[in-house]
Amino acid sequence: MIDRSSDSPPDTTTGHKGLLLVGMHRSGTSALARVVNLLGVPIGRKLVPSGEDNPSGFWELEEIVEAHNALLEQLGSAWDDPLPLADHWENGEHAMAARTRILEILDENFALGDAMPFAIKDPRLSRLLPLWKQLLAERGLDPYVIFIHRHPMEVAQSLAKRNEMRIGRGLLLWLRYVLDAERETRGISRAFVSYASLLRDWRGEMQRIGCELGVSWPNAFDDAAIDIDAFLAAGLRHHTLPDEIMDNTGHGPLLDRVYAAIQQSHPGNEYDLQVVCDETNRELAKAGAYYADTISDEAARTRKLRMLVDTYSEQYSSLEDHYHSVEKNFHSLEDAYRALEKHHLAIQEQNKDLTEEIWRQRDAQLKLEALLAETQAELTKTNSELWERKAELTTVQAQLEAIYQSTSWQITKPLRSGASLLRNLTSK
Repeated sequence: MIDRSSDSPPDTTTGHKGLLLVGMHRSGTSALARVVNLLGVPIGRKLVPSGEDNPSGFWELEEIVEAHNALLEQLGSAWDDPLPLADHWENGEHAMAARTRILEILDENFALGDAMPFAIKDPRLSRLLPLWKQLLAERGLDPYVIFIHRHPMEVAQSLAKRNEMRIGRGLLLWLRYVLDAERETRGISRAFVSYASLLRDWRGEMQRIGCELGVSWPNAFDDAAIDIDAFLAAGLRHHTLPDEIMDNTGHGPLLDRVYAAIQQSHPGNEYDLQVVCDETNRELAKAGAYYADTISDEAARTRKLRMLVDTYSEQYSSLEDHYHSVEKNFHSLEDAYRALEKHHLAIQEQNKDLTEEIWRQRDAQLKLEALLAETQAELTKTNSELWERKAELTTVQAQLEAIYQSTSWQITKPLRSGASLLRNLTSK
């Protein structure tokens, strides 16, 4: 890979890299994943949505988390179970099915044949590393581990607030995650970083991690600095303990020794860490004879409660969906009612206008009827007078005809002709 960052280390290896970001819950794995992502390493597409307990985001593949939870449940465990998994669980049928599913998810999200590294973050990786080493080897990928850690009491207090987990169980869970992750990452490229150091000096820590793992970050530090500085705000770190408590005293010799060994570990000097973790594992195995049954019973009760919570959550979600559906229908009916009411008012207004128009037309009709009656009477009178004039004309015509037929009219005809001739001559 071409190094595009002046302050990131050269790439000293040629294998395709799968970065596994491991660490206990509430130890800064989300912050680490986001920093790695902002430095140009892809972490997948469909990520777990942010929540109240992690408003800045989890930065982990949702389907990977689902696959991990399903596998742990099939193995009779859970993310908050501090008991060890059964020996050789990674070779069982449940693990084989999970391996197939995880490889499908990786193929869907990453170009596994490219030289570009990719990163997977999920605290459950700390418990499931044997499976991941197998499936990465199956694809010819080199596993590279960034192991982030945080003071166990800070983690326990954070879990107490988020999950109402008892402090003692939180501390025991911290031990289980750290011991499993440390044991399963021996012999492969790994780098340790504390959450506090990452927040305090991400440049120096990511520079060191890149050098120790031979990873060249695709994005230059200066290019990513604004986004990383904004992300690593002081609000990301909750439950910060006073310095006197952070000095690893008073929380039990096992916790104190393991935490101190992790802090002091560095490449080329991990022997003490391995010795301490092996001794602690043996001590836990001896103690398990006394507390394993109790924890198993509590885990069983927890699983039942979790199933009840899941059932009630599903029922609540169903009722909530039904409520929203009813609410939506109500709003639709309400809108329809308002539209009908508006239409009704419009019709009422139109009816009022039509009524007024009808009365206006009625008045006009009455006036026309009166005018028609008056005109009819006038016509009748005129017609009567016309008949009277016609009768008079007939009488005059009869009288005139009688004159024309009289003897006197016939005798005086020459006189009338002479008179007419005389008038004509006189006029000339």
